[in-house]
Amino acid sequence: MNTKYYVWLICALFSLGMTGCSEDDEAIDPRPMSPPELHFDKDKVVVLLDAGNETKIDITEGAGDYKAFSLNMDIATVSMSGNSLFVKGISNGETSIMVSDKENRFKAISVSVQYERIVLAELTVDLTYRLGRAKSVAIDILAGNGGYSIVSGDEEIATASVSDNTLTVTVPGKKAGETTITLKDKAGREAIVNAKATFTKEPYDEAELEAIISETSNTYVFDGEAASRWYSFLNTVKDGMFLYGWDFYDYEYLRIYLAGDKSVGDKPGSRFEHKSWEDELPLKDLDVCRIIKNDGTKIWCIYSYVHNEIQYSGYFIQDIKP
Repeated sequence: MNTKYYVWLICALFSLGMTGCSEDDEAIDPRPMSPPELHFDKDKVVVLLDAGNETKIDITEGAGDYKAFSLNMDIATVSMSGNSLFVKGISNGETSIMVSDKENRFKAISVSVQYERIVLAELTVDLTYRLGRAKSVAIDILAGNGGYSIVSGDEEIATASVSDNTLTVTVPGKKAGETTITLKDKAGREAIVNAKATFTKEPYDEAELEAIISETSNTYVFDGEAASRWYSFLNTVKDGMFLYGWDFYDYEYLRIYLAGDKSVGDKPGSRFEHKSWEDELPLKDLDVCRIIKNDGTKIWCIYSYVHNEIQYSGYFIQDIKP
């Protein structure tokens, strides 16, 4: 056998051996492996402003070289340490944290920055009302998440409304007693205001009385409005009573029939009637009629009158005559 034949035989056997090995090995996928998706241990977080102010988020999967930023740094900021994000609440609101890796993959984390509780400047309201006359007090909402709803335990005792972070509690003047106002925000936080309504027949409180006494000019004020200078003022005696008030061609008038003398004190039996283009209040006894000051030349007198479950208040300052 010549040399050429041996060379050919060895090459043929070698070729068969190589082919056999390649068939026994696993097939190799020529495509590169895809990088892992971005994943976090939580995709939504709530940061409580009054309870540590910070929430941790772990990156559980990704390609590395992570970066993060907040879409609204006035609401929340973010910092990183290793594969962990630390979201800090700045102010109440909603925003998102954007995270990227070295493969330029981005993913958002929703962030809600909330107050842990509603904080009010006052939790107790005590209002004194006159029949049929609403009285209100404003309470600042120092902390809360907005979207407020209100429930009153008894709307005849007290109601409430919210505007511009102010809770206004109103006593409608219908019923005395105590009740609660429950304020709830969109995050489900609640605050309770205890409201008390107290009825009084007194036409003016202490501060109002001091203001009236400080006045020096003759005047008539009824239901918050002063008499016009075009009216004819009354200061005379009629049917054994001192008559004060004003008259406008007998078409409009206000008449106070003062019983007793003009000394300081209550004047039971005093009467009142009033007519205007809007309404007419019939002649009847006053609930309260009291001279609060007499300086020897003038008297200062206050009074209240109830008609159709509405209490009217008034006062006058007038010369002592006749």
